[in-house]
Amino acid sequence: MKHQSPTRHINHDILVPAIASVAICVMLLLIDSMSPLHPQGMQPGDQSIFQLIGWSWSEGLVPYRDIFDQKGPFIFFVNLLGWLLTGDAHGIFYIELPFAIATVILLWKIVCELFTNNQSLLRILTFAASLLWALFLSGTTWNMTENYCLPFLAASIWLIIRTINRTQAGQPIRIPLWEAIIHGLAFSVCFLTRVTNAIPTCIGVLILAILLIMRKQWKTLGVCIAGFLTGFLILAAPFAIYFAANNAFQDFLYGTILYNISYGAGGNILLWGFNLGNILPMFFIPAGLIIGGALLFTAKTARSFPLAAYALFCGLAFTVLFLRSNPYPHYAIPCVLLAPLAVAGFHRFFMKQVVTALLDVIAAFASAVFVVQYVVSSFTAAPFVTNPTEVRQLIQQSHGSIAFYNVTQAYTILPEYGITPYYTYTILPDWQASFSNDLKHKILEDYESKEGPEYLIVTRSGNITPVIQPILNERYTQVDAMNCGMWLIYQHNSH
Repeated sequence: MKHQSPTRHINHDILVPAIASVAICVMLLLIDSMSPLHPQGMQPGDQSIFQLIGWSWSEGLVPYRDIFDQKGPFIFFVNLLGWLLTGDAHGIFYIELPFAIATVILLWKIVCELFTNNQSLLRILTFAASLLWALFLSGTTWNMTENYCLPFLAASIWLIIRTINRTQAGQPIRIPLWEAIIHGLAFSVCFLTRVTNAIPTCIGVLILAILLIMRKQWKTLGVCIAGFLTGFLILAAPFAIYFAANNAFQDFLYGTILYNISYGAGGNILLWGFNLGNILPMFFIPAGLIIGGALLFTAKTARSFPLAAYALFCGLAFTVLFLRSNPYPHYAIPCVLLAPLAVAGFHRFFMKQVVTALLDVIAAFASAVFVVQYVVSSFTAAPFVTNPTEVRQLIQQSHGSIAFYNVTQAYTILPEYGITPYYTYTILPDWQASFSNDLKHKILEDYESKEGPEYLIVTRSGNITPVIQPILNERYTQVDAMNCGMWLIYQHNSH
């Protein structure tokens, strides 16, 4: 009687994502700056901006109208829910977990769609490498715009690849209404965070539309358009209605779209110099997609051409985007969902599992090293605090009549002391104004139109002269400095 492996009948479709879900929850508990294991606001960065706006929203301020940032409102809404859940920033961590678990499950579905059941080793290795790379790119928090898009994008990518795989030559393409709605939802959540995250959905939907047009399936195309718009409006409409009702619709459009046109035009990774620490994380998967897509074209089967085009054009689109961006590795997080497609291109070309497995092992090992590095650094780094004694004394002395300008640490200080931002343009105003003259005028108008608090704490953004320098000269006098002289303390002349 032939011996059978005891693992032969294990249901990997349940076991692998289940183990990975537990693992990622433990990993986030260890390294995520929103985790209850770490002090609130331990790490500076975008996540502290998002939690400040989420907290301010819970205190009655309206994003964009009362506190400005250039991201879409979905990220602020998630942080709002976190604050409402527990009353502090740790609540955001419990919102992150279901997003991470959903990403794990749907990433596994993408992998399973590209590799057959008898390629279980490739499935597991590709899945592990992709997930570890996502953790590496995410740094010390899952509380980023890209990460909250991942479940929606993963569902969209999985359905796009599945539709292509199921398409037979000469046969009609079947895309039910609910699938088109999922694609619309994916685009909507990206539009409501950072619209460039939607590249995989946009290119995939365009390829499917071209296939439908080529086969003259006009009815299916019409259903897909209606479903896509429905999915988009399911998320976008409530936000639009909310901001319109609060007299902030134009501010919402400016912060989500109009300002980012100027911001995008001002970015260029080449201006930052040749830094492998930035270039490798951002361009690794796009390069793999370009090469993998080109290799897929060599398969010369009807189903391989749209799949090859999907990989190739996604790789090219992300490459162009990153060349025109600032060098932030987390921009490449959506690419992780397409990593299995790049691996599939290599595998179908070489047709030897050992070659592809070796590539997976190298990628998994490299990303695992980076993740371990983050775990160690998160526990060895000193908590991210300023000088609480000086800040406390100043807040007590002014009875809360205080504002911060360009002070990134203030994004965690303000919620701690229950002080909502006094000015609309509190978050990195000089840096944001460097990309837009229009925003510069808005900042000046904001600070000129309000009398101002008793104390205004200012830091300089590099060598940039503060946009509000004329107002400082006219209304304020510098009386002190703190935090090793980096924070300049101005007192209002009328106090």
